[in-house]
Amino acid sequence: MTPESMDNVFQALSNQTRRKMLDIIRSLPGCSVNDVAKYFEMSRIGVMKHLRVLEEAQLITSRRTAARESCSLTRRRFS
Repeated sequence: MTPESMDNVFQALSNQTRRKMLDIIRSLPGCSVNDVAKYFEMSRIGVMKHLRVLEEAQLITSRRTAARESCSLTRRRFS
């Protein structure tokens, strides 16, 4: 793992909202952006921006289908 990727992980985890999103995604694997958004008082776009940071840090993966985008935790290993 490169220092840059570790920085991305720490940046993603430094935000309380993103940590809460990780907890939600862990408890609801395959949940949609709308499923996550209902737990927050922010726009769906705001939620998507936070999820993008988590995805760039490789903490979650998202899969887009014609009807929805679903999110799941990754199995990231630190070595």
